[in-house]
Amino acid sequence: MFQRITTLLLVCFVFLVISSLFQTVFADTETNKVGVRRAMEELISQGKLELADELYAPTFTSDSVPGAQGPEAARLMTIGFRAASPDVQIKVEDQIAEGALVATRWSATGTHRGEWAGIPPTGVKWTIRGIDIQHLVGGKIDKSWDFEDVWALMEQLGVIPTTGTPDYTWGKPLNVTGNPGTPKQNEAIVFRTFEELQNQGNLAVVDEVYAPGYVNHYIEFNSLEALKQNVSLYLTAFPDFHVTVEEQIAEGDKVVTRWVVTGTHTGDNSRASPQPGNGYESPE
Repeated sequence: MFQRITTLLLVCFVFLVISSLFQTVFADTETNKVGVRRAMEELISQGKLELADELYAPTFTSDSVPGAQGPEAARLMTIGFRAASPDVQIKVEDQIAEGALVATRWSATGTHRGEWAGIPPTGVKWTIRGIDIQHLVGGKIDKSWDFEDVWALMEQLGVIPTTGTPDYTWGKPLNVTGNPGTPKQNEAIVFRTFEELQNQGNLAVVDEVYAPGYVNHYIEFNSLEALKQNVSLYLTAFPDFHVTVEEQIAEGDKVVTRWVVTGTHTGDNSRASPQPGNGYESPE
């Protein structure tokens, strides 16, 4: 009897420890999400520069302000954004977090009233979308990978011609049903789209891992066959096309992947911007 009681107490203790660890990790990821959201909605959108010290680690750097570091880099980055578009507003559309990483899908609007990237003010009201990945230490942002649709912004500012019928919003979310799977299962599925579909050119993977109603909010596909054709175009233009997955973040039924693609433009593809024979590298 004593042995049974001891075993039961040990099991209860282990359960409490695991439960406590899970709650701590969950609390940390939720706290990290809030910090990233505040950086977008309060620091940048509202211009509350004093929040930089609270939200950014001393080690933070940004390509937007080379040479600066820590909260000062975040302040200078914000000042630059708001000088170009004083009415800039960022809306957080979705967030997922895993460990020390937070991925945020966002949309932004503003009016081009100051110089941006050497482009004089145009007075154009613009809308763009993007996905950022932040790494946090002690609840503060210390690294950031920012992927915004600069092409769309250049179109709206009249720097490059508009193609097709542009839609610079994310579109309406789908009403997804069915078994969402586990985060690790979902990571593996997404990894196959890079390794097997794009790197190996196995188009059959499309039918295995994409749902019939798949929607791409960046490039419009009306069928899985159109997706296959798009992949074939890139593999024709870049026969050595290769994607390296740098990191994956998964939560619930969502996965965000940070990747780098390389290739050499030796084939014909009217949508490819590099000249034939030139190397190509793109982080995303």
